[in-house]
Amino acid sequence: AFLEDPLTGKLKPEFRKEKVLSAILEFKIREDQLEQVVGQLQPVLAEVDTVVSWGLATRFAEDGTLPVRSRLEALGVPARPNAKINMGLGRPIVEP
Repeated sequence: AFLEDPLTGKLKPEFRKEKVLSAILEFKIREDQLEQVVGQLQPVLAEVDTVVSWGLATRFAEDGTLPVRSRLEALGVPARPNAKINMGLGRPIVEP
């Protein structure tokens, strides 16, 4: 494990000066945390001296819309129309 403190994300001292070619950070948030997390990410990403890309996984609403798109746009985050759709076809169908 690389983390000294999982709650804060602080790395152990022996890893802090390491250089990496590529890194992936994944984390899960509740839907109601979107504005807070994006608001905290944007200033940090502006300070990082590298290329950063980030994505969001969400579900469609019952009516086929993606309500998160308008929320992202209100935060100044452009939402691209391309997507990876997981239809769950790899799971066995179980009838109740």
